Amino acid sequence: MAASLAKTVADEQDHVTVGELSDWIIKDQRDFALIDIRDKEDFDAGHIEGARHVPLAGLMSEVSLAGLPAGHKVVVYSNGTAHAAQAALLLRLVERDGYALLGGYNHWQAYMNDPEAAGAA
Repeated sequence: MAASLAKTVADEQDHVTVGELSDWIIKDQRDFALIDIRDKEDFDAGHIEGARHVPLAGLMSEVSLAGLPAGHKVVVYSNGTAHAAQAALLLRLVERDGYALLGGYNHWQAYMNDPEAAGAA
């Protein structure tokens, strides 16, 4: 399993760009769950439409894992990429299809305000 996870990361198949996520939302795709792992205060102050709040510390609980749709991508985000990448890896370790949102919520906000300046990465 470790070799498979390492290949996924090396092949850059463990993340989603803000452009890709924006496209999925615009097209009303329903094959992914969007999870905000930031603090509740940050989530309440603003989050990506359709996101569920599951703090990083509670992500691996039986209740949280049971609430993730089987066979769907699970896109996790924080303010930046680091915690989301760790959460995506943890999800993959328990056989969920975890992906990190590159740049996190901060990059999402910049992209929504000015897609050309922020880029799609």
